[in-house]
Amino acid sequence: MDPNTKLILDELKSVQLHLTNRIDAVEHSIGSRVGMLEDAAKVFDACKPQMDASVAELRAEIGAFRKTEEKVETMWEEMTALRKYASRSVLEATQATPAGVLPPPKVSTAPIPAGLTQFRLLGRHEESSHRGLEFSTRHSIPGQGYVYSAPTRP
Repeated sequence: MDPNTKLILDELKSVQLHLTNRIDAVEHSIGSRVGMLEDAAKVFDACKPQMDASVAELRAEIGAFRKTEEKVETMWEEMTALRKYASRSVLEATQATPAGVLPPPKVSTAPIPAGLTQFRLLGRHEESSHRGLEFSTRHSIPGQGYVYSAPTRP
């Protein structure tokens, strides 16, 4: 055999051995990564029943919250209707009294239940606004518009 051909064949065998070692290393790396993914999937499979139960519980709570929200909306509509009725009654009473003088408001003598705050009547230029669990009052000052007082917690 020609010495040059023998050198080429030896070089090809060396390259083939190098590529085979490289392919084996890549296969080993891929195999270990797939093994780690399979282990991670087993952890998710173990947690799946707990997660499904938690999701079902959250759905039930959201359903209850939506029902509560619907009740609040209904109460809001009823309170709006009541406010309109009361406003209409006051307007009719104002028109029926001479010179627009209203009789003093009736004050209930019923005791206030424990835990509730006693509210005062609002003056002529005051308006009550409810924001969440806080109550604040805004006062009308001629020439300056509305001024808000500090909110108080019930």
